[in-house]
Amino acid sequence: MAVVDSSGMAVTGTFTYSAKPYVVGHKLSAHLYLSGGTTWTDLVWSSTAGDVAVNGAMSWSSNKIFTPTNSGLYMVTASVAARLDHGSTAGERSVGLRLTDSSDGQLRATYSHIGYYDSRPDTMTSFALGPLVVWLTGSTGYKFSAISSDTGDGFLTSDEASFIVEAFP
Repeated sequence: MAVVDSSGMAVTGTFTYSAKPYVVGHKLSAHLYLSGGTTWTDLVWSSTAGDVAVNGAMSWSSNKIFTPTNSGLYMVTASVAARLDHGSTAGERSVGLRLTDSSDGQLRATYSHIGYYDSRPDTMTSFALGPLVVWLTGSTGYKFSAISSDTGDGFLTSDEASFIVEAFP
């Protein structure tokens, strides 16, 4: 596995460079099923060793909440792949991804279109939140969540999800 951080440095194996605060992860704990509606669902990340790495003044808890020790600017990027279930009815859907504080106060969100037609089961789309720079408050927890709207039932695939949050610059 190789990850390229914002400095352009490729990191392989164990994440060990400087004391720059960051949390980086890939792979959800399982496919995340989303029912069409208005309810956001928290992304829960894999607890397998090596799937999430934390460095510096940043903590990680409950496989979904990251907490910076210090207030400041952070670069945030998260990407997911959404797939409509083959049992869904034909039509247009949207899927969303957002960054919130641990009390669900939304900081940023993005949406992507996905269409499903009877002749094309298992339609997929990939989309990302960021990269963006946001102010995060020290000792406040943050998390990512997702939604499927417009009566679209589907799921986020576990192996195609990743995120990184790091102090900026």
